[in-house]
Amino acid sequence: MVAAGAVALTLGPGLLPVDAGQEAGRLRVGAVQGDVPAQGAHWADQARQVTANHARGTERLLASAGADQLDLILWPESAADIDPRVDAAQAALVDAAAAAAGAPLLLGTQRFPDGQDVRFNEMVVWQAGQGARGAYAKQHPVPFGEYVPYRRFFRQLTPLVDRIATDMVAGTAPAVTTIPIERLARSVPVVTGICFEVAYADIIGEGVRRGGELIVIPTNNASFGRSQESTQQLAMSRFRAAEHARATIQISTVGVSAVIMPDGAVVERTELFTAEELVAALPLRTTLTPAARLGAILELGAYVLAAAAVTAGVLRRTRPPGRPSRSGPGSGG
Repeated sequence: MVAAGAVALTLGPGLLPVDAGQEAGRLRVGAVQGDVPAQGAHWADQARQVTANHARGTERLLASAGADQLDLILWPESAADIDPRVDAAQAALVDAAAAAAGAPLLLGTQRFPDGQDVRFNEMVVWQAGQGARGAYAKQHPVPFGEYVPYRRFFRQLTPLVDRIATDMVAGTAPAVTTIPIERLARSVPVVTGICFEVAYADIIGEGVRRGGELIVIPTNNASFGRSQESTQQLAMSRFRAAEHARATIQISTVGVSAVIMPDGAVVERTELFTAEELVAALPLRTTLTPAARLGAILELGAYVLAAAAVTAGVLRRTRPPGRPSRSGPGSGG
């Protein structure tokens, strides 16, 4: 019985139709994968080059899509790690891109609060002539990748911990960013899970429940080389798209970037370590799926069912073998 339930829960959802149609209009989105320069330059020079790459990618995007044809431009995590909110040269690049597009720009940067030796990983909404109009800070920094827990202790084991010079701290606001869209004459709430926040059901689910009509997963995969990390992340983005019936864009500095429909189907994707652009008219949706409504209840139920299946298997193996019947083959009952 437990095994049958596990099979039903595993295979059953695939038989259910997922509505992929628009419910609140469509958003015309352009996404820029700018690529990164070869390693070796100073950090600041590298960061400025990455931003310049994405600015050039935006020029190519607009040349192919047409000026004033897009509602929103997406740059990935770390596209502008030198914060354009405090750096005039970066601000000029970003503002020129947004002005040329005639649309808001959602971009990744780092914020270093005054007087604090920490940083925030943020996605910022930038409007030409107005600057930053909102931001979301990553809630789930990666230990030993973006910050070092118990640094003093681990420094005794290896000095490599200090390669992360400034610890990233967690934001506290939900992963939903409101972006003004002129053509729709309204602001569109967009779920913005940064990098591997796509792996956390609670972060993406909360953004959807708070009104998110589209999911954006900005990421920086450069340090993972040509491993399977980027396609693993894409599989997670596809899962979130189907889980919440939301169109999803995964946009990376180096790939893989992709456009995903609300049923999880990938309709366009890039390759690794290339400079490419994506254009899509994506359906905006407001209906909450059962997964969004139930939240962690379904996840907890899966854990309970899995534990029950394992326990049942252990009990069957440890149960003493039954005694053979005293009756012979031809005896009466």
